[in-house]
Amino acid sequence: MTSDIRLGYLVAPPALVSALEIAQRHIGLIASSHIQEALAEFIADGHFLAHLRRMRRLYHLRRDHLVAGLERYLGEVLSVEVPSGGIQLVARLRRGRADQAVVKRLVEAGVETRALSSLALGRPRDHGLLLGFAAWRESEISAALRTMASCF
Repeated sequence: MTSDIRLGYLVAPPALVSALEIAQRHIGLIASSHIQEALAEFIADGHFLAHLRRMRRLYHLRRDHLVAGLERYLGEVLSVEVPSGGIQLVARLRRGRADQAVVKRLVEAGVETRALSSLALGRPRDHGLLLGFAAWRESEISAALRTMASCF
């Protein structure tokens, strides 16, 4: 059994701080002072910044692996937008294909993705896939790419 620490932070405009503090107390998600002190020390000692640098490098490698595979296996059906950072990317469907049916096939085949059209307010103008890459090793990304290629 593993344990984890669920702790987050929010940078908010000063005008919202009071309301957010009240909301947090009502929800009951207040970390113990020991955990808060440990996190403060972790940040002050530079460990958090080092972690962010490590993860940024790792995420770029995974992003680049995914982009290369999408272009190689699915370049004729998907147009990839390469983000400069982050943990997800958008791959737009070419030739006016609807994304809902594609996503349904992908999810049934074991590839988790979201339809870009499902994220639109009102009538969607774009169809594509929202693909996450941060949590997946390169071998897992490669396997997902092969599965994706078989679904188109």
